[in-house]
Amino acid sequence: MAAQPPQVVSLPADNSIARVGRPLVIVAHDTEGVDSRNTLQHGDGRGVSIHCLIQKFPRANHTTDVLPGLPPRTSGVVVYRMVPDERGANHAGFSTWTYQGKTYTPSGVSVNAISLGFELECKGKTDPTDHYTDDQLLAAGWLINLWRAKFGPLPLVRHAEIDPTRRSDTFHLSTTELEKWANAATLVYNPPPPVIHTVTAGPFGAIAQEDRRPGALAARYYPPNTPIPCDDLTSSYWHTVDQAGFIPVGQVQA
Repeated sequence: MAAQPPQVVSLPADNSIARVGRPLVIVAHDTEGVDSRNTLQHGDGRGVSIHCLIQKFPRANHTTDVLPGLPPRTSGVVVYRMVPDERGANHAGFSTWTYQGKTYTPSGVSVNAISLGFELECKGKTDPTDHYTDDQLLAAGWLINLWRAKFGPLPLVRHAEIDPTRRSDTFHLSTTELEKWANAATLVYNPPPPVIHTVTAGPFGAIAQEDRRPGALAARYYPPNTPIPCDDLTSSYWHTVDQAGFIPVGQVQA
């Protein structure tokens, strides 16, 4: 029997940005501090945010509260959901990353607009004796698998890999090790099956475009009455299972 997934709690962040297309990469961070909920929820005057914060319990400062109205935790982890997957979070804005011949930079399309990010609560290089717990790393693996089930085989990078002059996180934790925890999580938790909806191209056909913007470049044409399996409906655009792109809802019959 599969174990129960980690506790997930909604803690909406104040700051997020519009996506450009679909998430293309997962970025792993550590917080370099203790209890970063307030910083990541309200931006710390810099507009920072994250999709998910993975906290261990008790925290390094010995606190055990989760959220008002919820029982405290003396062990395990909580995954705080802060920015919806359909929005970008402000977590890697100074980074540079190249994928399939296109480079994402602070001065162009930002890494924030095409990534998903999580923070592991840990003091990191400020206190090397403060370690990630197995529960945290297993929760990170669960989250990585969850996102890949939803968005396809996304690559995983450490923040330090895409912003090497400014960042060193995740401290003493490589992407290879994180991938091992993702593999372990598949043995512990049953990954959720993707939900597939089949829509039908309208009487004039349907055009999948590269991203969810009016006038975006066309990627594929589906003839009239063609069945089109889709795995996501966001901002009035269906996303196709074949990864061709995004179809405006007005061009199909659900």
